[in-house]
Amino acid sequence: MRVGMFKGSLRLLGIASQIMNKSIHIGRAGGYFQTMNTPAGQVVEHILENGWEHHYILFYGDLSLELKTLSKLTDLPLTLL
Repeated sequence: MRVGMFKGSLRLLGIASQIMNKSIHIGRAGGYFQTMNTPAGQVVEHILENGWEHHYILFYGDLSLELKTLSKLTDLPLTLL
């Protein structure tokens, strides 16, 4: 999930994914995740072509309904991938 600023306006991005049960060997928090609804290459392409900032928030569970509600209540555009 990402709340981003684009051309002076806020917007929302949700990416359905799951954390993989695969060990990672770095000295900080990290993990591997797999996209669920949109192929990873298309997700990266969308992020780069549409000026999304880096650093995303990971949540447990499917929050697509909550993101749709937040988008509707705040009138912020939502992209779900």
